[in-house]
Amino acid sequence: MIHVPPTTESLVIDVPVGAGRSYYAAKIAAMLRGERSRKPPKPSIRTLVKRAEAATGKTVTAITTLADGATKLDLGTGEQQQGNEVDEWIAKHADKTQRH
Repeated sequence: MIHVPPTTESLVIDVPVGAGRSYYAAKIAAMLRGERSRKPPKPSIRTLVKRAEAATGKTVTAITTLADGATKLDLGTGEQQQGNEVDEWIAKHADKTQRH
């Protein structure tokens, strides 16, 4: 229960017995100072990809997680990449090599 006397700026808070008075007193004081109780969660990779594609109009071609925990998104040009000779050969002969 919170009691705010009308003439003073002090705040009296009744914390239930056995509820960890110092813990709750610190949490309430932090709230009154405008501090957040915890950090907001990191956005998921799916959210990052959606935001990047919406903002740039390009597709995400690669996702890399760096050692410091940051995520790097590589953006394409919005069109398909040109294949090289090896890719063309694999596409041409893939059907023949998969037969048993």
